[in-house]
Amino acid sequence: MKKTAEAYNVETQKGEFDHKKIRWWSDVDLYKNVVEEYLIKDLKGLNELVQTFNKTKYEMYHINITSFQTISHCS
Repeated sequence: MKKTAEAYNVETQKGEFDHKKIRWWSDVDLYKNVVEEYLIKDLKGLNELVQTFNKTKYEMYHINITSFQTISHCS
């Protein structure tokens, strides 16, 4: 998703998080704030990406991608 968000110039970029830091359940509490920020950016970026992608496809093909269950269903 990171490369796609960059390609579509999405305002909220995913960011980075070293997933190897979470090895034990106790690590979840240790990195809670960092993980929450990462996940919030991930969701906001995904939302912006879907909205931007949908707008692009509507302008090109007059279809709303939310009317389909999958991208391949659009065809």
